[in-house]
Amino acid sequence: MLQSMFPDPSEFVIDEGDVNVLNAFVINQDINLPCLEYCINLKNEKGKVTLHVALPVFYPNELPDIYVRSNELSRQTQLELNAELNLFLESLEKGDLVIGSIIAWLQERSDEFLMKDVNKLPLPVKRKDIKELSDEYQLTGFCLPGKPGIICVEGLLKNVNSWWHTVRSWNWQKILCKKHEENKVNLHEDIQTLRRFEKFRELGPDSNIRIKGSGFHVDMGDLFRYLEEHESGYMFEEFFGVSGK
Repeated sequence: MLQSMFPDPSEFVIDEGDVNVLNAFVINQDINLPCLEYCINLKNEKGKVTLHVALPVFYPNELPDIYVRSNELSRQTQLELNAELNLFLESLEKGDLVIGSIIAWLQERSDEFLMKDVNKLPLPVKRKDIKELSDEYQLTGFCLPGKPGIICVEGLLKNVNSWWHTVRSWNWQKILCKKHEENKVNLHEDIQTLRRFEKFRELGPDSNIRIKGSGFHVDMGDLFRYLEEHESGYMFEEFFGVSGK
């Protein structure tokens, strides 16, 4: 149905592998059906917004996970749009095919949010927002701008999840969670003793991390040493596929 509504391949974007799995499931329902993810690009004269959808296995009896991104929206406006969109989602009945209603709502309401913001969100503001949001959720770790760009946070699981839900809704070309670790905390255990980082900070010359090429390319040896100093050297190979030195 969505492909008929959005025949242009640039409007309805879905991984071909997921389509093949769905087709195989129709033939043989004994195979495991994964969560289905796709994007819908909605354009008008004021700009473009992208609706990201993740359908759970038991959809429509379970509501989908949705969020909106747009290069035309600032962080604050994007947060407001996603908050209102999720309130609308929660008002819909489980068991109904809600994606059509969500698209109609977004087509109707996105214009007013696009009108609030004209310019793209500058990178320094995004980095400042990451720091402020991490402090708000009492997370420690680091942000490494440039190439590669890395964010590492640690803290209570509920705080990390809330932080990630917000950060991933911002304007990124691509962002993903590369590694996730959990440790159980005893009732009387002080979480501060489990932290590897004393605060959240942006890495750079003040952290003995050399940045080359007009501030975009990171010295990988410096990064490895920093991770080693914080009991996290093993992450280097998991991130980059090569051992650190």
